[in-house]
Amino acid sequence: MIELNYRLIGKTALQFFALWLILVLLMIWLGYPGVLCITPAAWFLSLVIGTQCATQSSSPEKLQRLLEAVLAGALYGLLVGILFIVGGLILFPFDADQEGSQLWLSTGMLSASLLFSAAGSYAAGWWTELRRNQP
Repeated sequence: MIELNYRLIGKTALQFFALWLILVLLMIWLGYPGVLCITPAAWFLSLVIGTQCATQSSSPEKLQRLLEAVLAGALYGLLVGILFIVGGLILFPFDADQEGSQLWLSTGMLSASLLFSAAGSYAAGWWTELRRNQP
């Protein structure tokens, strides 16, 4: 059975989500609500998440460290996607005839955020593991 460091997973994902949340709230407060539209830029933070998980993990096996990186990236992506949906609903309300578009946009952004963040975190964790094993 694989023993994962769930504390590291949660701490890393929440740490970088808090950073993104603070930046988004600051930009909205400064009068730029369109900052939500650059949510894909937030996915680049998953690269740092993967590196940090692979580096700070106390798990003995490479597979465990990579799985921790993927889970942290996925959690981060989920939170960023939820922020996009909630922020979009509050700041840019849709008309009743646009509910279908709203549903597709929300589902697509949440899915993309989760997948791209998990993939980016895995790639960065894999690269970190690759460099760790070089002489």
